[in-house]
Amino acid sequence: MKRINVNNGLKMMVACCVLVPLAFQGEAMAGQITLSPSNAIGGTPVYNSLNVASPAPFNQGVEAAGDIFDNQTGPVSEPTHTGFWLNPDANDGGSNQPYILVNLGGPYQLSSIELFNTHNSTSNNRGTSHFEILGGNAVATSGGNGYVLSGPSTMLVNCSANCALSSVVGDDPIPGQSFTPTDVVNDYQYLEFIGISVVAGAKTSTSFGLNEMRVFGTAAPVPELPAPLMLGTGVLVPWIARRRRALSISV
Repeated sequence: MKRINVNNGLKMMVACCVLVPLAFQGEAMAGQITLSPSNAIGGTPVYNSLNVASPAPFNQGVEAAGDIFDNQTGPVSEPTHTGFWLNPDANDGGSNQPYILVNLGGPYQLSSIELFNTHNSTSNNRGTSHFEILGGNAVATSGGNGYVLSGPSTMLVNCSANCALSSVVGDDPIPGQSFTPTDVVNDYQYLEFIGISVVAGAKTSTSFGLNEMRVFGTAAPVPELPAPLMLGTGVLVPWIARRRRALSISV
C-alpha cells in the first residue's frame, strides 16, 4: 500500500491564493518622504563658489540643487558656505526665475512642504522671497538642465504675491516654514520649485537660494486585486481543502 500525499502542492496553492491578494493591497503610510540629493533631477545652472565666473550645471558645485536634500532631519544651520542651493548672480547670467525639479520616487498624496531659506552663511546676502511649487506626473529632458515638468501640472503652493519665505539673515539654526498644498487629494511624483523674487538686501536681483526642503505625504496605495479574482480566491480555498482530503488516498 502506498499513500499519495499532495500536501506540499496544496500548501503552495493556498499560499498563492492568500498572498496574491495581499500583494495587491499595499497599506499607505503617511509621514516624511525620504529624499536625498539625487532626488533633484533638473534645474537651472547654479552658483559655483569654486569658479564664480562660470556657473555650474544644476547638480554640480558646492551649492548644487540637490543640497536642499542633504539635511532631512534636525536643526538647519549654515556654519560654512556649503550644504545649500544658490542661483548665480545677475552679472554671472543667473536666471531670474530659477527652478529645481524634484522626483519624489513615486506618486504621493501630499500633506505639507517645509522650506528652510538660506542667508549664504556668514555672507548674509542671498535668499528667496516669493516662489511657486508646481506638481505633476510627467517630465521631459531639458538639455544641460536635466529634466523639466511636462504635460498637465498643478499649482500646489502659490507664493508669488500673497505669501513668501522670510529673510533668515543672522538666524542659526534657520527656522522652517510649512506650506499646505492646494491639492491634498490627488497624487504627484514630481515637484518643481520656482524662484520668483529674492529677499530684501540680496546681492543682486537673481541671488536666490534655499537651504532645505522637506516633503510630507502618503504613498499612493498599490491597486487592489480585481473583484472577480478576489471572488475566485474565496471559492478556490475551500475547494483545495476538499481536494486535499480526496487525494490523500491509498492505492
